[in-house]
Amino acid sequence: MHRKRLAVVATMALAVILAVVGSVHADSITIDPVKLKIGGVSTDIGKITATTTKGTEDNVVMEGLFTTNAAVLPLLDCFKFHWFQVVTALTASDTNPKFDGDALKPPIVDPVYGGYKSTKGGKATDDFLPWYWNAEEEKTENTTAGQTKKYHISDAPTVVGAKFDTWLIVELGDKKFSVIAGYEWATGDKGDITSLKKKNGDGLPTAGDMTTIATALANSGFGDWTAEKDSDLTPCPEPSTIALLAAGSGLLWIRRRRMRMAA
Repeated sequence: MHRKRLAVVATMALAVILAVVGSVHADSITIDPVKLKIGGVSTDIGKITATTTKGTEDNVVMEGLFTTNAAVLPLLDCFKFHWFQVVTALTASDTNPKFDGDALKPPIVDPVYGGYKSTKGGKATDDFLPWYWNAEEEKTENTTAGQTKKYHISDAPTVVGAKFDTWLIVELGDKKFSVIAGYEWATGDKGDITSLKKKNGDGLPTAGDMTTIATALANSGFGDWTAEKDSDLTPCPEPSTIALLAAGSGLLWIRRRRMRMAA
């Protein structure tokens, strides 16, 4: 829930502090391959990796990464991938953030519409879309190198006793998105990580997960959004195809105009 970016300070002093205060506990999972139906064919589009780490001052961090392969390239001109996170359980506490003045009631989208605050209205670091990062944050968190794109997510929650579902999704337009794959993780009552695992053993969403997502959207101010799974995406037209279509449309318009003038 807390989006503070964690700076990595690689110094001997830090190493000494870690050794004295205690060891860092970490778990990791990998979903490989991540598959998406493209043009009717189930296609390997990359892999998801995730780790959770307990710091030395009750600080817990979740890091996730979706690394694409070349199969995604034909989609990137007309489809956008995002991270989408749902809080599925939360221990009641007066210190938890509120939404529209009321205590959060899971399941909820993380963050809720406009961000966590006493009333709706937005603030600089949040927006009114259900993705985890806002547009500016995605420019920083998502990187491209050659034919590979990496979609990063990190979360250092300030709440305890919480459970999260973290999903990779693809935006379909018209306030719709398709859930592809993801994992679940949880915080304990002392800022520790109690679990990290693939959703349903294979990372794929079930009908029950989709019901939870629909409820979370409604609970978080995104009731006009729709989530689905097992979507079949049509590859974007090649630039040359688009040019031919545009040229063909132009010639057809000229022909019709001449016919009208001749009449």
